[in-house]
Amino acid sequence: MQIEWIEFETRDKLAEGVAERIAADINADIQFRNTAAIFLPGGQTPRALYRAISYLELTWNKIHISLTDERCVSDGHPQSNATVLWQELLSTHPDALWYPLWRSEYSSILNTATLHPLGLETIAHNFSAPLLQIPHLLTWVLLGMGNDGHVASLFPECTASQHSFAPISVEQQQQRAPIVLTEAPDFPKQRVSWRPEILRNTKHLGIYITGATKKQQCIDYLHAGQSPIRRLLHPIAEKVYIFYAP
Repeated sequence: MQIEWIEFETRDKLAEGVAERIAADINADIQFRNTAAIFLPGGQTPRALYRAISYLELTWNKIHISLTDERCVSDGHPQSNATVLWQELLSTHPDALWYPLWRSEYSSILNTATLHPLGLETIAHNFSAPLLQIPHLLTWVLLGMGNDGHVASLFPECTASQHSFAPISVEQQQQRAPIVLTEAPDFPKQRVSWRPEILRNTKHLGIYITGATKKQQCIDYLHAGQSPIRRLLHPIAEKVYIFYAP
């Protein structure tokens, strides 16, 4: 795990700088393989980043976009990550290739399902079918980090999250769903996240954080053996970027 910290003076400069960096790699990928794919973090922190990306001139109909994770709430819900992404980016670029992790109609399926892990795995397979159109190797994965060290929706006290980090063979990876249904410590409890092996399968990976407290938490959790952020990043040989502004 190689970490490079890249600090910006302000949060606006952070959003603009990261957007420009992602855009350069998107353009390079489109030129090389005629497509690009990015996973963006959820929550309110990256709202300015979404807006900065939306201002860029890109070949939007060749860019596959998804979120790293989602809250299992109705479409358009104010706590939906997709709602924020739509408001700031997708509404101005409807030709982008958008892949939501959650839809309102999934709720009835989840609510009537058994909580047995195999039952949830079957559901995850059904939910993830449309996601298989995303290119196997991603251009960028950008993640946030929670106060408890969680990344995407992979939480330290969630059994499904912890099981997702267990070492498995390549054959087993190919057989299981690329997403995992997890449980958060706060509302809304039900979440969906890309699995660790999917998040790692990218040309470029970064963490996007703001504030001195979050910076110190990130430093601490990167050295905490069982924290989700360390478990996700530790096996990665390539450089991981941490983008930060006070």
